[in-house]
Amino acid sequence: MEVVEYKKESHLKFIENWLVAHELSVDLAKDLPRIGFLAFDNELGVAAGFLRFVESDYLILDSLITNPKAYSGSRDMAIDLVVKKLIEKAKEMQKYKIIANSTDANTLLRSKKHGFKETPHTMIVLDLREDG
Repeated sequence: MEVVEYKKESHLKFIENWLVAHELSVDLAKDLPRIGFLAFDNELGVAAGFLRFVESDYLILDSLITNPKAYSGSRDMAIDLVVKKLIEKAKEMQKYKIIANSTDANTLLRSKKHGFKETPHTMIVLDLREDG
């Protein structure tokens, strides 16, 4: 399996197709962070993940997505490889922390394998597009 840096002009279509296959809006791909990686099994795109800048020394692990048509074992391996590469990139950039959130139990288990720790914090959101 090969992991490559995300290039919008080459890889955006992969992400849009995966979003459609997951019954999600392709609009989610419009605002992908510049820093990202994709894992390929031969020529088949399998998984992608991104890092979004938050503060000067913090990053958010963002937009982790897989190709639902790929074999589940390949998806698992690809996600791990992409996350590992994102962590390496953050260290190379000399960032202080990567933060992430998920409600998926498997994602939470996987994150611990990569050194993430659960915190007691509750995420809160204000959607500025909603009518008040």
